[in-house]
Amino acid sequence: MNSKPDLGFYANVPEIIARHRILYIVILLAATLAVVAGIPGMNIDMSTESFFLENDPVKVTYQRFREYFGSDEFIFIVYRAKDGDVFSEHAIAALDVIHRKLEALAADHGSDPASPFARITDVTSLINVSYLEVAADTLRSREFIAGRPPTTDADRSELKIQARNHPNYIPSILNRKGDFGVIIIDTNLGAATAAAASDVDALIADDAFEKTGPAESGAVEFIRPNLWDYQVLTDALQTVLDESPSGQTLQFYPVGNPVVMKFFADIFIKEVSFLSLAALGFIMLTFYLLFRSLRAVLSAVAIVTTAIIWTLGVCGWVGASMTLMITIIIFLTLTVGVADAVHLLSGYLYLRQEGLDRQRAMAEVFRTSGPACFLTSLTTMIGLLALLVVPVVPLKIFGVFSGMGVFLAFVFTLVILPLTMPRGLGSNHRGPKRHQYHLVQRLIRRVEPLVYKAPWTVSLGFIGAAIFFAWGVTLIQVDTNMGQLISTRNAIRQNMDTVEANIGGTMDMEILVETGDMDGLKSPRVLAAMDALQTYLEADQGHLVVSTYSLANAVKESYQALNEDRREMYVIPATRPMLAQALLLFEGAAPEDRVKLVTDDYANARISVRIRNRGSFEYIPFMGAVQAKIDEIVVPLQSAHPNLQVQITGVFALFMKLSDVVSWSQIKSFSLALGVISILFIFVFRSVKGGLISIVPNLFPILVAFGTMGFMGFALDLDTLLVAPIAIGIAVDDTVHFLSRYRMESLAGAPPKLAVKHTFREVGQAMVFTSLILSAGFLMFTFSQHNGLSHFGLLSATAIVSAVISDLFFLPRLCILTDLKFGSGKRKPDPGTESR
Repeated sequence: MNSKPDLGFYANVPEIIARHRILYIVILLAATLAVVAGIPGMNIDMSTESFFLENDPVKVTYQRFREYFGSDEFIFIVYRAKDGDVFSEHAIAALDVIHRKLEALAADHGSDPASPFARITDVTSLINVSYLEVAADTLRSREFIAGRPPTTDADRSELKIQARNHPNYIPSILNRKGDFGVIIIDTNLGAATAAAASDVDALIADDAFEKTGPAESGAVEFIRPNLWDYQVLTDALQTVLDESPSGQTLQFYPVGNPVVMKFFADIFIKEVSFLSLAALGFIMLTFYLLFRSLRAVLSAVAIVTTAIIWTLGVCGWVGASMTLMITIIIFLTLTVGVADAVHLLSGYLYLRQEGLDRQRAMAEVFRTSGPACFLTSLTTMIGLLALLVVPVVPLKIFGVFSGMGVFLAFVFTLVILPLTMPRGLGSNHRGPKRHQYHLVQRLIRRVEPLVYKAPWTVSLGFIGAAIFFAWGVTLIQVDTNMGQLISTRNAIRQNMDTVEANIGGTMDMEILVETGDMDGLKSPRVLAAMDALQTYLEADQGHLVVSTYSLANAVKESYQALNEDRREMYVIPATRPMLAQALLLFEGAAPEDRVKLVTDDYANARISVRIRNRGSFEYIPFMGAVQAKIDEIVVPLQSAHPNLQVQITGVFALFMKLSDVVSWSQIKSFSLALGVISILFIFVFRSVKGGLISIVPNLFPILVAFGTMGFMGFALDLDTLLVAPIAIGIAVDDTVHFLSRYRMESLAGAPPKLAVKHTFREVGQAMVFTSLILSAGFLMFTFSQHNGLSHFGLLSATAIVSAVISDLFFLPRLCILTDLKFGSGKRKPDPGTESR
């Protein structure tokens, strides 16, 4: 038989490890303890900007926006008056209590950097929202309710009329029906500066940012919030709401990006640990039921636990920032470790049942399955490392560390399994007696004739199934929706749906206006252009846009107040002197409002856009249309303002760019992985035909997984996109084991049918074992309230099951139909002529 030189190495591994057992155990334990110390250094970073390279134009624009205006991370505490009227006596009193409580907490704890309330920079509601009015020929801004507390029903009715007639209150601060209102919590999340970190007052003050703009873009270093910052603040606010007596009168629905980030933190803390342990427990239970050996189970646990610890430890030591994809890294490492152990243990069990003693069985299974395990690990690593072509930092990190976890799982399988291999496994079987084979082995031998007796039926069946699932693939919609990632069973999703139905959008988009000129925003033409853009957004894009607000609104409101509050005067003043007067009066009346809208030099401004919760499928064309409208409006102004720039920015813009880039990059990475693996197979099997045949059955599980996604209405998003490279990596495993054994049989001179028969019996059991165990583990993720993880688990399990079906029935058929041979040698008789 032809043998590769490295086969001798694998066959000797068990003896080498056993001979120096104590030394290997001591080294392994000492090194593992050293690696464990690095785990606390691992950082979980779910901020959207962490997904971009530092010089990405979208990120650079967002950096400038924060330098001008601070954070765009708001928490909207939407509330419903239980009596149906936010202006009722009880509702106003309850709102005043909770509003004052939130303001007091922000003020009292502002000097305590450890307090979550130090993150709050402002609280706005009907109590204190600015209301411009003229008194004694002077424009002044009063706090809407607090500035004129109602004492009678008539007072409250007047406030209700004023609110409904105000051009900017609905739906920003209450809905038109008047049963829902909003408390807006401004935060400094993502916009606190490193320079100000030592000065808490500067860190949290409203004027913590120079409103004249940065001297140099990127000069300000911002403290990036981690996942726990969002969770601690949101949980603290929820506690305040739960304990407030206002809850008897008002029903609260907190929403906003920080609340969504809190959901991900909860998932990581509560679900990831539980589901990972549950998956491990379920895998080990299945493992035990198949092998009937507690020591076999403990061997697998030792392998995967060590590999996971090393992966996380190295991640911590190098200071890598991870996202929730750490969950998938952990489970992939678990998957590969279990798969390698299963193939070696199953092969060992088979050889023991064939009559080999423990030492010979161990050496033989390492000789035959060791190289295949290495090749499967290599192909899985290639599938994961293909993510390096994706221009998204966390996905690059995911590719590197998941690939490392796969490699470590393989290494520790070789090292730990010889130390823990169950001595009694298969020892009760002293010969190939049919009734003594494992149940799975007996089932495999029963279905084995299908491969020979129904060749065209099997082949046509797979072709028909492939066509059917390919149709399902055409139904897939590429769409990432943060709200849809949260299960409807979760309170946060329920809050979002309630707010969406009664107030409107829970998402915010920012448009940054940079004129490039001092006092550029004192030009009537520039403000009129901003106003025209806002009109376009609210009218032409009203299916997505709920409201807009900018300096243009404040100017129109001031100008209207100066002109007897006549509706027709809610316009941008036509001349520079009239505009200058309106701006001067507005700044004098509401200086705190002005700094949120425009920089001190009037060179830069923002347009805040509240939009409905939708997915990238709708958002990306929407952003394209808005940008086209911006370009149309900006061109006529560039003669007077040659450096004028108007760009969409904020966390929203970052996320949309991310989803678009990742979608197409993932497709490229999958194609790259498939191509590299094909070339690798051609090289390893030293056969172009063998390499190409190995790829065909692995396309089937991909079609099944994505076809199922299309039929079930799952969107192709940032989570489900990971199914392709992971599925191709895992699905290839069974193919490698089958063809590696088939090649050995072929090199020994067996004709295709006999080679298939022997391969089917020897590795088929391990393939079924692996698929049962891994699919059971992946299915545990279907219980997650994170729909992305739930869909990922279901689709991965689908891919694994369809892969083993393809490798057991389609791949053998291809080998026979194509008369696949490796090398030459003395021919063995065809199985059709020998008795079975």
